[in-house]
This record gives sequence, C-alpha cells and structure tokens, in this order.
Amino acid sequence: MRFTDRLVEPAPARSQNAAQGRLGRCRVPEILILIESVTMRRHHKEIFEGLRKHTGMYLLGETFAEVTAFVDGYDQTCEGGTLCGFEEWLVVRLGLKNGANLHWSALILDAAFPGSTDSRGEVSADSRAQRHAIETLFDLLVEFDEARSKHDGLKKIFLEYDRWQRRRLR
Repeated sequence: MRFTDRLVEPAPARSQNAAQGRLGRCRVPEILILIESVTMRRHHKEIFEGLRKHTGMYLLGETFAEVTAFVDGYDQTCEGGTLCGFEEWLVVRLGLKNGANLHWSALILDAAFPGSTDSRGEVSADSRAQRHAIETLFDLLVEFDEARSKHDGLKKIFLEYDRWQRRRLR
C-alpha cells in the first residue's frame, strides 16, 4: 500500500460536531513517510523530464509562461515541497546582487538571457527563445535537485542564502 493510499480512521466522536467530518490521526510508520518522500522526488523528476522532452503532450502551448505555470502548480500541489529552497538557491547560484524580491521564473529568465534589460521581451521574441528559456529552467531544476538531495542539502542552501543576504546588507 502506498502512503497516499492509506486509510484514515475517523476520531471517536466526543460530540455531534466532532463527528461531522473530523478525521483522526493517521498511524503511519516514519519509514513509509521517508519512502514516500523519495518516491515523490523520483516522481517529480519523471514528470519534469517528460514535460521537458514532450512539452506539447502536457500543455497546449510550448511557452515558458505555460511551463512555469505547470511547474508552479505542481509545486503547489505538493504543498511547496518540490521547489522549497529553489528561489534562494537560484539567487546564490546566479551570483545576483539583487533578486531576493523576484519570483523564480524571473530569475530563470535572467539566467537564460544574461545581460538583457528586457528578458520578458527576449523570451517572447520567437519559439527558439521560448525553448531556450524552457531548457534553462530544466537544467537549473536538475542542478538544484542534485544540490538539495545531498546530505543536509536544503539546510546548506538556506545557510548560503543567509550568508548572501548578510553580505548584501553590509
């Protein structure tokens, strides 16, 4: 049985209100949670790789905006766990002087079109520019996933981001 397929038993009713839709605790061994975490990481890698190779099978249009909306929506479905630390990692990885107030999709465009004063305009230029931005996104997602999956990876990402912020405020 998969973690997501487990049964949830309702809590014993203490009152009429408590019995209406309130669920009790799930009793799931911690090892199953760990296995599910590894499975979900592998699952999102497969989905993102499929999206990268066959964008038209997943989305109506093959644009950077649609791909980032899909990735953002997937992350929201996973309660923010898929991209946790991604924006912080990007700011440090790209060596930006500013950028802490930008969404990760804007940071990707800055990486795809370095030196451009209008990266949104650049990506809209033609389908090759769209594809270049999409490839940059997935290249950086793979690199981020490798950094994050190392021992204490997420902790290291946030510590490095904290150092970046402290240097910036000096």
